[in-house]
Amino acid sequence: MKRTALFLALIVLLSAALPLFGASLGTPTDGSASVSFLSENYREKELSSDDMHFWENSGIGLVTVGPGRRIYEWFGHSAVAVSCPGYDSISFNYGYFSFDEKYFSNFAMGRLLYRLDTSYTNAETWVYESENRVVSQVLLNLTPEKKKAVADFLLTNARPPANTYLYHYYRDNCATRVRDLLNFVSDGDFETWARSIKGHTFREWNSVVFGVNPFVQWIMDFLQGRSIDNKDASLWSEMYLPDRLLYAVEQYPGFETSSSYGSADEVHGFYEYRPKSVVLKALALSLVISAVLLLCFRCARGVFNALSFLVFLVLGLLGALLFFMMVFTTHDVTWGNENILIYSPLLLIISLLSLNSRKHCRALLKIWYSEGCVLALLVLLKLVLPGIMYQQNAAQILFLVPLVAVNILVYRKSVLKKA
Repeated sequence: MKRTALFLALIVLLSAALPLFGASLGTPTDGSASVSFLSENYREKELSSDDMHFWENSGIGLVTVGPGRRIYEWFGHSAVAVSCPGYDSISFNYGYFSFDEKYFSNFAMGRLLYRLDTSYTNAETWVYESENRVVSQVLLNLTPEKKKAVADFLLTNARPPANTYLYHYYRDNCATRVRDLLNFVSDGDFETWARSIKGHTFREWNSVVFGVNPFVQWIMDFLQGRSIDNKDASLWSEMYLPDRLLYAVEQYPGFETSSSYGSADEVHGFYEYRPKSVVLKALALSLVISAVLLLCFRCARGVFNALSFLVFLVLGLLGALLFFMMVFTTHDVTWGNENILIYSPLLLIISLLSLNSRKHCRALLKIWYSEGCVLALLVLLKLVLPGIMYQQNAAQILFLVPLVAVNILVYRKSVLKKA
């Protein structure tokens, strides 16, 4: 009877928690900032004969850089190169940031301030290639009026304070800023064309990028909610990745391109759509941890207590981090995250009680029954309400299943022995 009442109470609490998935004290990032600035500052004008000749011999190029060693370089990079007769080519990059005293506090709260900066294209290419990163540049066959309009806009955007913008992982980064500019160059047809081509979700593409490190992939999947399982995924949304931007520019009928440096095929080789799943790896790791816990429970209770404390301390801290990001920051990719239901900060209580599991075995058994009920209910809701509970988090769910099962088993035995 008590278990039934507890289960019903959990259903009520969980049902009440569902509408709060998206609740946050933070303010969502304005995804239209790039377009707003373009609307105010992008202008195409008639040219004099001298200007016409000058811009006919100038070039606007899309620079694409392959992934680097650092985690923030794994996605690659996009820039716009402007080359004019008698001048060195200049690259305009929307991907600059600095590790100043405010960077980490801004990052923690979701205020990632990036800026548009300029550099000599040849010098920047040398730096990238010295880091063994692939670099390619394709020239866009634009009218002289459009070339001048692009250059004028970039020069305006590069002046402080307009050169600083609020970065967003998917809606406002170095690639999407260039994408939006090229859309204005096409009078909006680039977006219409790209949205008509079905694409893969942010999470699916992230699995390609983060798949080189399963641990990082699991953490990134854990922290990001259902917003990155975007059902309206198209080639347009995929262009948060520099390589997909390059691919779209090459495929779009309205842009005639020619290679001016490097090989675009080498860049594409890094980002072929070969998603990597961590579901089986997460399950396998959990089974190993669970087997070790079971063995230690039978043979070395002190080791079992210490290992339980460490495992659930880590998971509890992850839950606390997720809760903080969901409620108090503008990291809107963490909002609406189902994982908070099963990776609650309350796991920290389990870790503390585990230090003396023999004494707290009854309390721990009740908590683990509760965790099991919530886990089962989450799976049930995902089956019954796939239109609402569509977050792709099988790796996070399956990681908990063996741990819940083993802990219920061992604490039931402990309680029965006490009885």
